Amino acid sequence: MRISLLVRKDEGENIWNILSRKGYEFQALDDLEDVIMELEEKGTDLAIVDMDLLTGGSDSLRKFKDIVLDSCIPVIVLVSKVDLFLLFEDIWFTDFLVKPFSSEELLIRVTKALKGSRTNLEETGIIRHGDLIIDTERCKVIFKGKDISLTFKEYELLKLLVSNKGRVFRREELLSKLWGYDYYGGDRTVDTHISRLRNKLGDYDHKYIQTVRNIGYKFNEEEF
Repeated sequence: MRISLLVRKDEGENIWNILSRKGYEFQALDDLEDVIMELEEKGTDLAIVDMDLLTGGSDSLRKFKDIVLDSCIPVIVLVSKVDLFLLFEDIWFTDFLVKPFSSEELLIRVTKALKGSRTNLEETGIIRHGDLIIDTERCKVIFKGKDISLTFKEYELLKLLVSNKGRVFRREELLSKLWGYDYYGGDRTVDTHISRLRNKLGDYDHKYIQTVRNIGYKFNEEEF
């Protein structure tokens, strides 16, 4: 498994010591442009990035996000506690770790992110429901003939709901399946992702993703 790192040198050495013992291959860089070049030339199975280094101009950051989203590359963001409120302004990443973190925390997040990535990439076939098509081989979503750009977690959430259409998922269950029990964001993370999915699908009247009051969400069984 190959991991790309965007971290400061001292933090990179610490992460290297943790991951190398588990046999992971990785490239540690401290410049966003270099990471973009690395991803374009070699690709990666997982990106771990320090929020403080997500700089280099809006064009560079936009390009980085486009690469990881289009390629379904899971991303773990390292963030200080004081910057958490900034992190949730744009939820494009897969997971995050609050600094400082233990080696156990890092390995748990890495294992979970890679497992989710392999599941999505190794599955083949098409999930279709009316005008909604989910291509699990290419991690693509097409709705009414148009490509829908989703984050990794949005894709996982939509795929889970559509694969189990009609089934009601409690918020706690979705949180557990997609983020893990100890995820910091809580129930509002699920609600935020549901809201973003609805907006991207044009589901303003909640026809597709339905709210089950005081319980959670389900995907409409009826085709549309």
